[in-house]
Amino acid sequence: MPWVNNVSMKKYFIGMVVLLGFLSLSAQDKSNLSWWNDQVFYEVFVRSFYDSDGDGVGDFKGLTEKLDYLNDGDPTTDTDLGITALWLMPINPSPSYHGYDVTDYTGVNADYGTMDDFKAFLKAAHDRGIKVIIDFVMNHTSSQHPWFLDSRTGPTAAKRDWYRWTADQPTYLGPWGQQVWYSYSDYYYYAVFWDGMPDLNYNNADTKTAMFDAAKFWIDEMGIDGFRLDAAIYIFEDGSQLLNVPATYDFFHDFSAHIKSFNADAMTVGEAWEASDLVVPYVTNDRIDFCFEFDLATTMLNAANSGNTSGIVNALRDKINMYPYYQFGTFLTNHDQNRLMDVLGDDENKVKTAASIYLTIPGIPFLYYGEEVGLTGSGADENKRLPMQWTGGRNAGFTSGTPWKNQGTNYQTNNVETMSADESSLWSHYRNLIHARTEYDALRTGDFIELTSDNAAILSFLRKSDNNQRVVVLVNPSSSTKFLNVDFADYAVAGDLPPFDLMTSAVIGTSSSTGDIENIKLDPYQTALIVFDKKEVILDAPSISKELTFYPNPAHDFIHFSQSDDGSFSIYALDGRLVKSGTLQDQITVSDLKSGIYTIRVQTKDNQITKKLMISN
Repeated sequence: MPWVNNVSMKKYFIGMVVLLGFLSLSAQDKSNLSWWNDQVFYEVFVRSFYDSDGDGVGDFKGLTEKLDYLNDGDPTTDTDLGITALWLMPINPSPSYHGYDVTDYTGVNADYGTMDDFKAFLKAAHDRGIKVIIDFVMNHTSSQHPWFLDSRTGPTAAKRDWYRWTADQPTYLGPWGQQVWYSYSDYYYYAVFWDGMPDLNYNNADTKTAMFDAAKFWIDEMGIDGFRLDAAIYIFEDGSQLLNVPATYDFFHDFSAHIKSFNADAMTVGEAWEASDLVVPYVTNDRIDFCFEFDLATTMLNAANSGNTSGIVNALRDKINMYPYYQFGTFLTNHDQNRLMDVLGDDENKVKTAASIYLTIPGIPFLYYGEEVGLTGSGADENKRLPMQWTGGRNAGFTSGTPWKNQGTNYQTNNVETMSADESSLWSHYRNLIHARTEYDALRTGDFIELTSDNAAILSFLRKSDNNQRVVVLVNPSSSTKFLNVDFADYAVAGDLPPFDLMTSAVIGTSSSTGDIENIKLDPYQTALIVFDKKEVILDAPSISKELTFYPNPAHDFIHFSQSDDGSFSIYALDGRLVKSGTLQDQITVSDLKSGIYTIRVQTKDNQITKKLMISN
C-alpha cells in the first residue's frame, strides 16, 4: 500500500498500529519475562574503556582485564560494580573512531584486537555470568564498504540496488531538515545521516539476506547474546516518508524470527528515538524485544534537576500501560547525548537522585560507562566518549601511552580508585543500587505500586514480587531533611522484621501497630530501600559501654579490643551478610577480609557495641 501523504491519515495509521499493539497485550503477563528483565546493562565504548598495550586505544584485552571491576562472578563479594550484561558499541572494522560506518559486518576492528581476542573476552564474560550484546548497524554501511564501492561504479554494477540511487536529485530534506541525497558520478545516493554512511536498500532481497547472514554469524557462530539495533526507525523509506514506515515493522518481525530460529533467547533492543506512542509498534507483534524509553529518560532528568519528582509516577504509569509488561529500556543519557554530570550541572547529589530513580523503577536499566564516577563531556560526540577514569594519575589510568582522546577535567577526584574507597561516593551509590536490584527480584520484575506518605516532596513507591518480597523505595530529591510516615498497612505481613534500609544497612523508621512505616528521617538527597527480611539487623542497644572499644579503625591486619571476657563478635558486610564471627579475644585477625566498609557488633555479658569498621588491606 503506498504511503499516504496526508498528515492526519499518517497519524490515523500509527494510532491503529498502536491500538492493535495494545489489543495484543492482553495475553502478555509476567510469565513471559525473559533473561534481559533480570539484568543491569553497561554500555561500553571499547576504544575508551581500557588500553592493554599502550597504543592509546582501548581494546578487547583491556576490557577483559577489567571484567572483575564490572562483575567478578562471585555473588558473595561487593567490591565489584555488579552489572550483569554488557552492550558493546560497534566493534566492526570502520574508518571512523566511532565505528557506526561499518566496512565488514563479520569482522572486528583491528584497533581493538583480533577475533581471537574477542572470543577470549566473550568467554571470560560468560564465565562470570555476564551477557554480551553488540551494536548491529543495519540501516547503513560505510561509504568505504566493498558493497558501496561496487554500487557506485555505475547503473549496471552487481550491487547497485543494494543502495538507493537515482539520476534526478529529489528535493526533499531529511527528518531534521538535513541533506539526504548526495551526488556521485552524475547520480545521487541516499544517506539519512551523512554522505559517509549510505543507507542500505532492503527492497533488494540480496541485501536482506547478506545482513541476516551477518546476524546469524554473531548469534549462532560467535555466541553473543543479542543486538542493540542502531537507527531502527530508518530501515525503510516510502518516497519522502523516511522513518516509521510500515515496511520497517514487518522487517523487524522477520529479523526477530530469523535470529530466534537458531537461538530462542537471542535479544534485540532497538534505538527508536521517538515519542513513546511511536515506539510501541516496534515492540509488539514479535518485532523488537524492547526499545529504549527516551521520553521517560527526559522525565527522570527533569525531576532530578528540579528536585520535583511529582511527575515520575504518572509518566511511569503511562509507560507501563503502553508496553508489554516492563519491556522498555531505562537509561539517563547515552553516547549521543551530553554526559549526565553536564546535564545535571556537575551536581553529584542530583546525579545520585537520577540514578536512584532509574535503577529502582520497572524496565531494563542501561548504565553508560563512566556514569558511576561522574565522567563529563558535551558538545561534539567525541567529548561524550572520553576515556574511562580509573585513577587520578597519568592519563587517568586509561593507558600507559598517548590516549586517543584526553581524559575529562575532573579525573583527579572522579575516578574508580578514589571513589570505590569512599562509601559515600557516587560510585558506591551506584554499586549499592545495582547490588540491591540483583539481590531482590522485586526491584527487577516486581509490581510497581504507588504508596501514600504524608510528605508529598518524597518519591515513594513499592516494588512487590509474586512471592511477596517487598522493597519500599523512598527518594528525597531536595537539599533539606525530610520526615515522613508511609501508608504501608495493606502490604504489611505479620512477623515482619523491623524496616531495614539496604543503602545504609540500618533500621530506618518504625513499624506501627497498623503496619505503617513511621518516623522516617531522610537526609538531603538520601535514598532508602526498605526491606523486611534482614535477620542480621543490628539494633541500637541502650547500654553501649564507652569502655568497650576497639582499635585501629581503619584496620589492616588485626583489631584489638579493650575487653575480651565472655564476649562474642560478628562482622557484617554492608548488604547484611555475616562475613566473620567468633569468641571475643584481645586480638582478631581481619587480614582475610577484603578492603571496604563493614559493621561490627560486639556483645559481652553487660555491654553491646555496634560500629562501622573500615578495613584497608
